[in-house]
Amino acid sequence: MTQGHATHLLSSSTHLNQWWSNMTTQTQEASVPNWFLLAYFVSTADSTIANIGETTNEKDTLAAKTEKDVIYPSIDDILHPSKASQFMTKATLTYIVIGIHSYEYSTTTSASENQEIHMTGLTAAQTLLDHNYKVQLLAASHFDGEKVYRPNHLFQSQKEVHHYLTSGAQFANRHATVQPQKQENKFEALLFATQGLDLAIPSRLSYLQPKLEYLDLCNATENQIDTGRCDAKLNRTALDQNVFLSCPAHHYRAKIAFHKASTSRVKVMFDDQMLDVKANGAVKDDPRVELWLGHEDISKAEAVCMRVTLEKETRGATKLVSSINSNDDATAEFDINPQPVACTTRILKQKSLLAKKNLHAAQHQHPLPQSAEAASKLKPNISEKGGSLHKHTSASRMNFLSILIDPISRNQFQRSLPNTMALLEQMNFHYFPKYTVVGDNSGPNQAALFTGVPLVGGRQGIKSSESHTHNSTLLGDRSHIRATKKREVKTMSPQWLWDGLNEEGYVTLKAEDVCIKNSNMVQSMKPQTTHGEQLYRMFCFDFDRPNCLGKDMAATHLMNYAKQFMTAYGGAEKKDINNKQQQPWAAMLSFVDSHEDSLTLISYLDEMFVDFLQSIDLTNTVVVFSSDHGLHYGPSFLSNGERERAEPILYIHVPEESFDLEQLNALKNNQDFWVTPFDVHETILDATLKRLTNEGIGK
Repeated sequence: MTQGHATHLLSSSTHLNQWWSNMTTQTQEASVPNWFLLAYFVSTADSTIANIGETTNEKDTLAAKTEKDVIYPSIDDILHPSKASQFMTKATLTYIVIGIHSYEYSTTTSASENQEIHMTGLTAAQTLLDHNYKVQLLAASHFDGEKVYRPNHLFQSQKEVHHYLTSGAQFANRHATVQPQKQENKFEALLFATQGLDLAIPSRLSYLQPKLEYLDLCNATENQIDTGRCDAKLNRTALDQNVFLSCPAHHYRAKIAFHKASTSRVKVMFDDQMLDVKANGAVKDDPRVELWLGHEDISKAEAVCMRVTLEKETRGATKLVSSINSNDDATAEFDINPQPVACTTRILKQKSLLAKKNLHAAQHQHPLPQSAEAASKLKPNISEKGGSLHKHTSASRMNFLSILIDPISRNQFQRSLPNTMALLEQMNFHYFPKYTVVGDNSGPNQAALFTGVPLVGGRQGIKSSESHTHNSTLLGDRSHIRATKKREVKTMSPQWLWDGLNEEGYVTLKAEDVCIKNSNMVQSMKPQTTHGEQLYRMFCFDFDRPNCLGKDMAATHLMNYAKQFMTAYGGAEKKDINNKQQQPWAAMLSFVDSHEDSLTLISYLDEMFVDFLQSIDLTNTVVVFSSDHGLHYGPSFLSNGERERAEPILYIHVPEESFDLEQLNALKNNQDFWVTPFDVHETILDATLKRLTNEGIGK
């Protein structure tokens, strides 16, 4: 509240879907608070959930609960899908914290006395998992020293939360200071959830596997390193060591690939055994294997994944053994079996939007007029100023590649990606040390870069391509252009860059290495590009730390997909007899691995960027390597974060043989001036569409 955030205090009996619906209907759209930085849900009431994922009927619930419990619903009631899913789908909840609890109690029958466990939080956790939240351990009332459930532990399933509540209740009961019975020895925990990559407790050691000699600034012990409680900086000794975590080894057991000889077949292997995949995508005679296709028709799928569910196997399983009583005469054993995951991608070539329109027009064209006078009326007059909208052929167009890191400052770029920075300089990229932001976060900066106009409606304005509603030209709002520069172009709402390039004959790709379904930022906007939509959904199939999809980092999948795209549309065999490319392409890639406040994960991408940059054919490609802003929250923001937030990076490469000397000199001279994303947008248009506005960096 002290930072200007509004606060909504709701009763635990609030029906979230109804509350949200009433707010959206009774409040003006511009005033609806559809972005929530933090949602904190807690209730001390016991769950009305009888079994995992199942609710009791209302009559049984009222009979079983006290009046107090009925008045104050449990966390499972509050976040039950029937009461919360609409709210969680429509609104943006950056961080969610929920309280869960369990306790052990005795039940007596005529034959024996049994120990049972009551737990609350299973349905709430499942709701978060169903909405692609990464559920982590934030805090707990008891900690038994096990290495399984440490701070920031990532819960992959409801079953794992069930195991955690079971072991917690047993531990709390064993170490009770009062006579064990029902709620006096309750085990309680807080779970932290986000769709992004932030940790519940920011700690760089959660992403590293360092030894003691690689740490500075704390007197670390083995146990402190193991728990992440000694958050030291790496010293110089560690720079040449492999301190990064690998994706979990159990994913190597699963392998999947598209069949090279047939577009309608995929190859699936588990433990080196080939499995038979049916035409409908199901795996024959193996119910353990779940197959996900980016398209219901295998022949049209550009992404495919598999998951193997191992219910009873103990190989690689994590053992949770907890004593029921202090005498250790009985134990409860649980297996958390890993689920091997594998994914792969390909590019199926498609025609650009312009090519499809031209083909449609050719198939439906009218008979040629008989008279020469009538024929002349159908010919476009490209000799006049402005000319035809498509007078530049695709053969003369530059390819375009945007590599955007969201977010990273210039100083952090130097600290975290030193090899990438050195390579950009070696490859003669133009560096702009005075590149600056036009807003506090991703919304206004990415809107400026990809539309060339200011963001309308704040963070909410970036939700869709139609979010900018004022009239402007095809290239954005040009009302400030001098009258002497008037041009005849049709008036419409500002376009996102990929939409404009689509219409101008480009094949396009827009993708990010993250799954964020209901953000009001660019990541979840679902742009209408030629490629990328299936990859977006693929990243929602699974998640593992550090930022893995199967055995590979999400960034690796994105870079591989981009390489497949550039090869499909930009290889030597795709050129005509004059060695000119037949169809231009534009790829816009975003990497969000730096969007976490330990400032550690982005370093994983250093060598990846080095390999990827060296794979690009730069002879006919304009490359913009940039960030939208520096990190704008977290512990580092308390020191010099405000300055670094406003200092993003910008490197630009242009094929010098394709630009005249005046443009190249202007590009070099402007490296000494302040530059914004608006200027970069104009430069991209100049380089790709040859529409000179005297406003780009190369002016």
